[in-house]
Amino acid sequence: MVYANPAPHLSGPVVKILHTSDWHLGRGLARIRRRHEEHEKFLSWLVELISQEKIDALLVAGDIFDNAAPAVSAQELYYNFLVQVMKTSCHNLVIIAGNHDSAAFLSAPARLLKFFHIHVIGDPGEPTSEVLTLTDPAGQPELLVAAVPFLRDRFVRLSQEGESSQDKTQSLINGLKAHYAAVTEVAVARRAQLGQPVPLVGMGHLFAAGGLVTEGDGVRDLYAGSLAQVPADSFSEEFDYLALGHLHRPQTVGRETIRYSGSPFQMSFAESGEKSVGLISLGQGQLTVRLAPIPVFQELKRLKGDKIQLLQQIRDLKKAGSQAWLEVIHTGSEILGDARSLFEEALKGGAMELAAVIDERINQEIFANLGGGKSLGEMSPQEVFDQLLENKKVPEPERPELRATFAELVQAFNEAGQTDQ
Repeated sequence: MVYANPAPHLSGPVVKILHTSDWHLGRGLARIRRRHEEHEKFLSWLVELISQEKIDALLVAGDIFDNAAPAVSAQELYYNFLVQVMKTSCHNLVIIAGNHDSAAFLSAPARLLKFFHIHVIGDPGEPTSEVLTLTDPAGQPELLVAAVPFLRDRFVRLSQEGESSQDKTQSLINGLKAHYAAVTEVAVARRAQLGQPVPLVGMGHLFAAGGLVTEGDGVRDLYAGSLAQVPADSFSEEFDYLALGHLHRPQTVGRETIRYSGSPFQMSFAESGEKSVGLISLGQGQLTVRLAPIPVFQELKRLKGDKIQLLQQIRDLKKAGSQAWLEVIHTGSEILGDARSLFEEALKGGAMELAAVIDERINQEIFANLGGGKSLGEMSPQEVFDQLLENKKVPEPERPELRATFAELVQAFNEAGQTDQ
């Protein structure tokens, strides 16, 4: 899409940006722990795209790694990628930490990387430290970036004795909004000081209200209701483009220029839809946003049905030469015994691999007393908790506070081990 924008700061030369996020290097999948080759192919493809599109600045909006202590193989992918990018037209690279990253780990080589115009923002600091003036190869300012990393609770709010869960949530949202407002103020002032037309782009790793999540993507279960979801209108229109990370679906929120690039891979078998990175051009009175589809480097497929149907689906996929990793969900009433052995036998002679087997009949028997009709694999922690409240006949007036407290515990649990020690 092309947006005409006569604003003075967009009247200068065109600068080309690539927006990506949520790589989750080092992530495994069910019983298949390896995704290294898939990640490697993506990063190679990304380097080629940067070269083809003659990208000036690459923005990576958090969750570079899947955990705070990434394996050596994941670190090698990351550093090899940085080396390869610096051989392209890209002369600036901005990386912010996400909730899965260790800010200290990412920031450790930051002073060295800065000499190569690779800017890493781990933990938040003073607003001035998060506003970057990126220069072109001739040393002239070409882009201002307000690079805000993931803002953990401890950075943006003070705990108050006796506050409710709703009070904590609102305090956190207010803290997030205040931090972005402070960084925006610094960025706008910096642009005025430059005295020449320079676009302003924001970066963040957070949940903007209205964003869509997917079962099994690791984000849906982290939030419930409006927990820590920041209204999209909190972000200043001074930003020509806002490059967000955290949600794994490519999407816009609030307005067309507030965008999640999404993860480059399927994060679970429940995910579907095309993955992409954002290509943004700013200058000469225009802002252009294009999406570059990401090839599928490893197909994930979910099969559902009774025994006969599942075996037929496997035969059809084998005949088609599929190399997918499979999640097999048995929905029939028949007792299968050793279901994994049954389906692994059916897969012999093909290139597919069995990642998970779920027997809905067994799950339904286990959760029959909770009702609801869903299997355990289809239920989020919040849904299980709601079923428990119903089963225990907890009075309706008491439920909102209990749900909010449980949601806070889920968030704390998911972030445990991802914070810096």
